[in-house]
Amino acid sequence: MDNFIKSISAFILSIIIAINAFGNFIGVGDIIPTDPETTVTTTVAENTMPQTKEEIVEYFNTSINNAKSNSKSITSNYMKHAVAGEITGIPSALSSISQSLITDYMGEDDSKHNVTWTSAADKNAFFPVECETYASKLTAADVKEAKIVEKDGKWIIRITTVADARSVSHAHGKGHAPKAFNVVLPGVVDSYIPGIARTMFSISEVSTAYPSSTVQITVDPETGNVINANYMLYWTLYIPLNGNDTVLPFSTENDYTINW
Repeated sequence: MDNFIKSISAFILSIIIAINAFGNFIGVGDIIPTDPETTVTTTVAENTMPQTKEEIVEYFNTSINNAKSNSKSITSNYMKHAVAGEITGIPSALSSISQSLITDYMGEDDSKHNVTWTSAADKNAFFPVECETYASKLTAADVKEAKIVEKDGKWIIRITTVADARSVSHAHGKGHAPKAFNVVLPGVVDSYIPGIARTMFSISEVSTAYPSSTVQITVDPETGNVINANYMLYWTLYIPLNGNDTVLPFSTENDYTINW
């Protein structure tokens, strides 16, 4: 996600510069981590299909944490970024410029295409939750909906998180989505905006929100091993500029094969 955050920061700066150039006649303002270690369960659950939301979330946590800790390797099949709603706060006079810049930064991230991580260090660094030793700390209270079905002898578990409201202080292991996804943290985006740009264009703290997002895993019930994991994260960046917000809604999809 690091390369994409840098790209988004570059996009933000490009928009700032463009709007600053047009600002006088269009009459708008200038625009522009880790969770403390705790014990997580990685023991594979018994071969009994969970039924309640609480049981499904517990089984999901156990299975996905086991995948991160004990799998032979994890292959990142792809990571794709897309605009997931209406971008607001950018003047219509600059719409074509902003759309061109956005196009440059959307689509598939080549660095996450068909890449296999074997070492514990790499799995911890890149597999959700990135830079942590765990993959999920979700509780039933973090989950809007939890479903499980059997298909072709495998269990398909789909978890939808409760939406996280806008905040400047989202962190791994806190809220809802940050407990299980590779979320874009506001503090990280802030760190890529140069101080001189922040001063020149009166950029306040960046904040993020995470609308309800989904993770779906395929599990071999005989072993409890996760075979595939697909994450669809929805996230929104808010860039406050002289009291006005530029709102950038995105989605990021990650797909992984777990090798045993």
